[in-house]
Amino acid sequence: MDWCLIADISGFLSTLWMIAAVAAGLGLVIFVHELGHFLAAKGCGVKVEKFYVGFDIPMGPLPASLLKFRLGETEYGVGILPLGGYVKMLGQDDNPRNQAKENERIKVRMDAPDLADGADGPPAAATDAGTAASASGEFVWDPRSYPAKPVWQRMIIISAGVIMNLIFAVVFAAIAYRQGVSYMPCVVGGTAPGDPAWVHGLNAGDKILQIGRHGRPDEQLRFDKDLMIDVTLNGAKHPLDLLVRRAGQRDPEWLSLTPTDRLADFDRPATLGVRPAGTTIVAAVRPETSEPAAGSGYDELQAGDEIVALDGEPLPRDADAGIIFEHELERRLATRMTQPVKLTIRRADQTRDVTLPPTPLRMTGLVMEVGPVLGVRLGSPAEQAGFREGDVLVSLAGEEIGDAVTLAQRLLPLVGQEVEFGVRRPGAPAPLLLRATPVAPNSFQDGFSPGLPVALECLGLAFQLTNVVKQVVADSPAAAAGFRAGDRIVSAAFIRDGRQDGDPIALIRTESWLSRQRRRLGSESEESDRGETDLPNWYYVHSVLNLAPSVNLELTYRRGPDAEQTVSLVPAFSDRFFHPVRQFTTRPLSPVRVAESWSEAWSLGYVETEISVKKVLAVLHRLFTGGISYRSLGGPIMIVRAAGAEASEGVARLLVFLTFLSANLAVLNFLPIPALDGGHMLFLAAEGIRGKPLNERLQVTLTLIGVGCLLSLMVLVFGLDIQRFF
Repeated sequence: MDWCLIADISGFLSTLWMIAAVAAGLGLVIFVHELGHFLAAKGCGVKVEKFYVGFDIPMGPLPASLLKFRLGETEYGVGILPLGGYVKMLGQDDNPRNQAKENERIKVRMDAPDLADGADGPPAAATDAGTAASASGEFVWDPRSYPAKPVWQRMIIISAGVIMNLIFAVVFAAIAYRQGVSYMPCVVGGTAPGDPAWVHGLNAGDKILQIGRHGRPDEQLRFDKDLMIDVTLNGAKHPLDLLVRRAGQRDPEWLSLTPTDRLADFDRPATLGVRPAGTTIVAAVRPETSEPAAGSGYDELQAGDEIVALDGEPLPRDADAGIIFEHELERRLATRMTQPVKLTIRRADQTRDVTLPPTPLRMTGLVMEVGPVLGVRLGSPAEQAGFREGDVLVSLAGEEIGDAVTLAQRLLPLVGQEVEFGVRRPGAPAPLLLRATPVAPNSFQDGFSPGLPVALECLGLAFQLTNVVKQVVADSPAAAAGFRAGDRIVSAAFIRDGRQDGDPIALIRTESWLSRQRRRLGSESEESDRGETDLPNWYYVHSVLNLAPSVNLELTYRRGPDAEQTVSLVPAFSDRFFHPVRQFTTRPLSPVRVAESWSEAWSLGYVETEISVKKVLAVLHRLFTGGISYRSLGGPIMIVRAAGAEASEGVARLLVFLTFLSANLAVLNFLPIPALDGGHMLFLAAEGIRGKPLNERLQVTLTLIGVGCLLSLMVLVFGLDIQRFF
């Protein structure tokens, strides 16, 4: 009980620290921006009336500000609404409808004592900002007001926030790299079957050194912050050049891959189909009580153990990284899915052996129709045998192809032997017979991603699995539930302890409301009776069942024109077929980059800021040109979640995130949109060119339009956040 209490308190304090770190970090970025405006205004002699982080907007019974105090002529505070901040200067108001009242406030008589002294004097106001004089010329702007300052000074004040963000972006990154930043290197851990990286032979252990022909090779290229972002920005229409050093090779080579948009149906960006490398250090052990083999060997395995050998064969340790890559373990497990395996683990300075049983598949008894081949790996047995995209497997060694999810295991005993496959090819009058010789697989696919096809790694072949039932195994859970051949699965929900666990997985996408209206108006065809698209998610459903053995299944299906029906299934463990994945996970590869000196840290900080600014600009360009979807945008909730994820990895990672956020804020704030700093600069530039301010009514109108656009954007990103996370 005492240990549980200590663990609970420790977890609570850790969460509390993370929340505090995120709040402080995000608040610091806003504070720095407003500090730039504040210091520039003070330096130009402008009276600053308020300096707030957060907005002090009345919200019912809640106080407008969480904290406020006055120091000198300025009120400092923290507003109740944490969506930004502001500096209120004399003669300036962010609400354009209040500007007329503000102008009245800053009128002073020409013979006022503060002007008679000549300390500030009105000439600049009279020659640049103009006078607010009556017909007799008695009034001018207060010389300490914002409008009274010449255009160049007001430009300095407006741009100072962005400049401070960029300066502190470098500072944040420099401090982070001096401390040491963990990162995800661009070492290939595996490839998704059918995707470009898999088809073109990118292998586990290969390292990507450069993305695109511009720039130079970088050994510290990051998987998530460089490769993934660049692939997303590149899109699925254009090839992307990669400089790759093959595993075990010295000289790199250039590859040109065109990303795929196969995940567009799942609202995901373009991808090459690469996953990052992992280690053989155990992260978590996950046998569950419903797993027959639970407790046999798994209770001897602990988080932090390093797997150093398999069945007495030492796993090779990479000389450069100093670790054993996860793919070295996967390569050996791929050929042993039906066998117990003996793992040699290192814990502290001791080694011990742990024997783990094979993982039996959980089967529903539904045999789904095989879909078309989606990818043939270059140089593979499948390519040599003449397989093509679009082919459909119909037979293996003269017999029906059977259940596709067990095909990889059924091919293992046939490695090295010529095997005859029956293939139905579009346009061919009869099935073709193709002969291929399977090789020992060097990896396996767990299918734990929406839309992934089934992979036959021993052939270099990937094919789709449909959501239409071809056969129901006798005496199976599916047979007991009343399924028949021809039934079409609509969705699958996972049930844990009698309750739905997560959102259902859709296997059919219904047309959008907009498409329905277009079809009604005759601008779209009536070819689709329901306006639906099948989503290739059955293999994903199968994988979730096997990676989370305590969940059961609730399937919604359609039989011909009949209404949809929903039934519950409790999958049964097979005594013949097994899953290659054992019930533990391993830690990702995450080295730490440390600047050896402050000069190197400042250099890395500058480069990090430059990269962040360029990425924000590239995202905006692709967004406005239709290269990426608006659905990829995120709002405050996404920012807080991302900051929390980085904070959980340490202060240095949070500082690097604040660098990106600062660059983001700087670029977005300087867009030429009225109500933003960039819009104010546009008005000032026009005033400088014309020699007088723009018409006040025009400024108010444009600013209100800008505010309306910003509010609409805020509603959009909030909506996307809510849809994404709730």
